Amino acid sequence: LDNNTGAQEATKLLIRHGHTNIATVTRKDVNPDAQVRLDGIRTTISNAGLQLDNELIAYGSTADMAGGKEAVSSLLDSGKEFTAILSYNDNMAIGIVHELHSRGIRVPQDVSVVGFDDLLISVACIPELTTMHYPVREMANYAANLAIELSESESSSGKTHLFMPHLIERDSVANY
Repeated sequence: LDNNTGAQEATKLLIRHGHTNIATVTRKDVNPDAQVRLDGIRTTISNAGLQLDNELIAYGSTADMAGGKEAVSSLLDSGKEFTAILSYNDNMAIGIVHELHSRGIRVPQDVSVVGFDDLLISVACIPELTTMHYPVREMANYAANLAIELSESESSSGKTHLFMPHLIERDSVANY
């Protein structure tokens, strides 16, 4: 999956909507996806002539709702101002939305939120989450077909495929 391009596309959406103080919530571990997405965010913000404030990068100890709540709490408690948050994944984004709501901060009127993965939960929440679609079915199909092909052949095919995420715009992003 091209995580860098996906992160760039999500960041460009927020910039098009007028956001310049963009926070990032990511996971605290060695998973390379998190770093690649963060690199994509940095590149896009820099290319727009903006700066990613390192104090607006928050890490959750887990990549779930609890980790999202934890990370956004640290952002809010820091007193740093931001108008949008890019989340490592949808589960963390839902945790972010819940924590913002519990503090009286409205999504998207006060803070816009973008997730990544396009999980079912992204349409089961209010507001419905803008997210990057992670093409899981296509990836599984490709892997199954490749496995069948490899089982019928004695040599490795050497095939690779780069899957591209794409933006799903819903209700969690507003103009700033």
